[in-house]
Amino acid sequence: MGAALRSDPAQIRIADLMDTKNCPLARRLRQRLRRAGIERGITCVFSTEAVSRHYDETEETPDHDAPFGERGRQRRSLGSLPTLTGIFGLIIANEVILRISGRQR
Repeated sequence: MGAALRSDPAQIRIADLMDTKNCPLARRLRQRLRRAGIERGITCVFSTEAVSRHYDETEETPDHDAPFGERGRQRRSLGSLPTLTGIFGLIIANEVILRISGRQR
């Protein structure tokens, strides 16, 4: 799930998507899945750290890809620490290896 605006690796967890908390991305995904009739069975990595949304609303997101910058709705750039996104990836990769090898926790 979302690693943006998080900074504490000690609060990273792995659980069923329906058991996540403090993750706006997971909340939106849960809503969509429930409408489709899916209640459980999706394992994900998330952070229990509360999201701090203190950023300047007047600041514009830089347009790095000019041809693509005008498509779709306006979006804000939410920063994330590369170490945290890496930890998310390593945790889910480890879970996959455990499941493939039959050593599920």
